[in-house]
Amino acid sequence: MTHEKKSGLPSLDYSSLQLTVGNAVVVFPRNGTWNFNDKTLENPVEVKHWAIANFSASCDVNSLVKDLIKCGERKGMNIDEPWDQIFEEDPENRCLAAPVRAQKMIEMIRKRVPFVPQSILCFLPERKNSDLYGPWKKSVLADSGIVTQCIAPTRVNDQYLTNVQLKINAKLGGKNSLLLLISKIPTIILDMYISYGSSDHADVSFVVNSMEWPQISRYRASVRTQSPKVEMIDSLFKPVDKEDEGMVRDGVSESHFSQVLNNELEQIREACKFLDDKWNSKFVVIIAQKNHHTRFFLANSPDNVPPGTVIGSNICHPKSNDLYMCAHAGKIRTTRPSQYHVLYDEFGFSADDMQELVHSFSYVYQRSTIAISIVAPIYYAHFGSFSSCTVLEV
Repeated sequence: MTHEKKSGLPSLDYSSLQLTVGNAVVVFPRNGTWNFNDKTLENPVEVKHWAIANFSASCDVNSLVKDLIKCGERKGMNIDEPWDQIFEEDPENRCLAAPVRAQKMIEMIRKRVPFVPQSILCFLPERKNSDLYGPWKKSVLADSGIVTQCIAPTRVNDQYLTNVQLKINAKLGGKNSLLLLISKIPTIILDMYISYGSSDHADVSFVVNSMEWPQISRYRASVRTQSPKVEMIDSLFKPVDKEDEGMVRDGVSESHFSQVLNNELEQIREACKFLDDKWNSKFVVIIAQKNHHTRFFLANSPDNVPPGTVIGSNICHPKSNDLYMCAHAGKIRTTRPSQYHVLYDEFGFSADDMQELVHSFSYVYQRSTIAISIVAPIYYAHFGSFSSCTVLEV
């Protein structure tokens, strides 16, 4: 439910939003943030067989690994000692091309480790834009099927180590925090996104879907290349589990809204009928947009609008069903809201319920302890699309 603030901007009531972490502890986010201080992860995985690859990182690798294991114990995540050797890159290889360096490193690990690692922690020499990132992900994750976490630490503290653990735990199938979707019927959340490649690279379509209803904190993904410069996803038809569905679409201009309903939604319906011709799913279709120029400001204050600010009238489309949401706390520059267009709603959500639903999806991104600026399924699709394009460009 929305509440009017002194600023004149309506904000969502946080009292109904709560996360659970380990030992069924309930966490109430404040100002769009929460933390794992004195708390454990909701479902931590056990890391038994893992290895370390070091591409000449400047930090003390041994010390960081010890601190990571201790931090894991405090968060309920059992991390065994890694393979008894840190795999250091041969200095003579540093002048080689990045794909060759990555391949030589993974070959060295394969030869010396008598098991397939559950995960590989990779220390990169540069924090951003490392030319090793794409080749390493391709060699380890895409070609070998091994989960890997890349880091290039400059300042290591408990918050940094916790963030690394959140990523590793999520990648290995664990859950860091949990938010339940209040629904009496089985529901699946889909998000679809297309990343447009350069002239010499294919476009990539990415679809993610929620798992383990009534939870909405875990997602799986499907990725494929497709025809260049096409707004709609090619060959979307795929059999899916028998569940009612909510669909969030990203990266679509208003001129193509009708194609989402006529093409993509109809393909999903066709997939449902393929499984059971008597199955009549209900759908909600929402388009999310970030590329607009709308901004909100507090009257007589330099501060950003508070997280949870929602605008669903006055400046919205006079005929369409849309809303603006600032779910996150803007720390730098003016907060940019996300705009959500509800194109199709067979459930008949009220305005308040729709706003609460959209808002809650900003709190289930497993790699973060802050509310994110756009719903988590879209974040996962963006991240997966970026990773896929990085691998394809190698």
